[in-house]
Amino acid sequence: MTVETGTWRGATAERAREFVTLLSDRFADPTAVSRTAAEVLAAENGGWVPTGLANGHPGLAVFYGQFAESGGRHAAAAHAHLLASMRAVGDHPALGLYLGPASIAFAAQTCGARTGDYASLRSSLLTWAAGNQATRIEAASAPETGVAEGTYDVITGITGVGRILLDALSADEENSPAVESAVLATLRFLVRLSETRDAAGHRVPGWWTAPEQLPLAEERRYYPIGAANTGMAHGIAGPIALLSLAAQRGVLVDGQLDAIGSLCGWLIGNASSDQDGPFWVPRVPPGDRLPEDGVRPRDGWCYGVHGIAAALHRAGTVLDRGAWRELAVTAVRAASSHDALVTDPYLCHGHAGRLQVVHRLAVAEQDGELLALARRIAARLLDFVDFDAPFLVVAPVHDGPGYQVCHRPGLLDGAAGVGCALNALLTGEPGDGNRNWDRMLLLS
Repeated sequence: MTVETGTWRGATAERAREFVTLLSDRFADPTAVSRTAAEVLAAENGGWVPTGLANGHPGLAVFYGQFAESGGRHAAAAHAHLLASMRAVGDHPALGLYLGPASIAFAAQTCGARTGDYASLRSSLLTWAAGNQATRIEAASAPETGVAEGTYDVITGITGVGRILLDALSADEENSPAVESAVLATLRFLVRLSETRDAAGHRVPGWWTAPEQLPLAEERRYYPIGAANTGMAHGIAGPIALLSLAAQRGVLVDGQLDAIGSLCGWLIGNASSDQDGPFWVPRVPPGDRLPEDGVRPRDGWCYGVHGIAAALHRAGTVLDRGAWRELAVTAVRAASSHDALVTDPYLCHGHAGRLQVVHRLAVAEQDGELLALARRIAARLLDFVDFDAPFLVVAPVHDGPGYQVCHRPGLLDGAAGVGCALNALLTGEPGDGNRNWDRMLLLS
């Protein structure tokens, strides 16, 4: 059957449309956004970082980039946020896709590549990103122990930057021998992650992280012999997604398709299940037993069902594995029975990320039930909207024994991401594959 994607109507849709419109008014002035963010957003709750995709000007430029082709005030707002990010780039570190020049490059691609705008800026930033990527890959290619998650992941690692370099191949003003070399080196590096090796007295996956490389003390205690991350943001689902996206475009290196199959086989073999269906714990330690087996964690884009399902579905499409696509859909349906575990509205951990994944699956599968699920998630997401709040979205953030209210403007962890996901549902299309905003999530 054909899913009618452009027919979301009713009070919920009108509230979503009003929210997106008001948000586009609220974020138009970069100086005002920065000032308000400094007043209401504590550093310990993510902070405002001018050069960041998560909570910074590049992310807001991406938000406006959805509308910028129509010109007018949206294009002007996108331009203003790009300028603000460029002015701040020398004052902040460069770290992967989500912080620094690569973050600005992503925003410039999203805002300008279709219309030919920012050609010089995109060229210089992508050239820088290619050189930095090559340096990072060389440094990471011979780990003495494990591989730190931040080395290969979507947020700060090789996979995330690889995503914008892959797009650069198709734009004359962005492509160069350095970009082509960096893309192929990225794919070869990710293929090597599919090769198992001996460590900690076990045979471990190639992306296994030693305990001393885990970011939190609690995690180091919980995984005393290390673990392999399953998720999209910091785990192996991200590399699977990038390898699959590259393969769909015919960009291949030796062993790439076999690596996709091997990595997906590992994910499928390490799925848990409860009475509702399959799910994934965040990390899998060496050995025979999952420590949290049977205990479903909170599912979102970054960890758990939704990000992993998106990667498996993409890989299943590339390799024509219908069972993988079916597993992805089954897992997402099962996760819908556990919405109470999700207390965050944003893209990374919350309802907005779940919405975008489900919307993409609904369109890819032409599944009316999934589209209805996406609209139910959107209704839940709108429960967090407060038109009197500084950034129109109020999020409860866990703080010790309770919660505190947090206001965030950004794309990954803020109201702009909520706006992007809702606008995609309002327009009826999650994206056509050409410089979509959700490339940053490896969903396109």
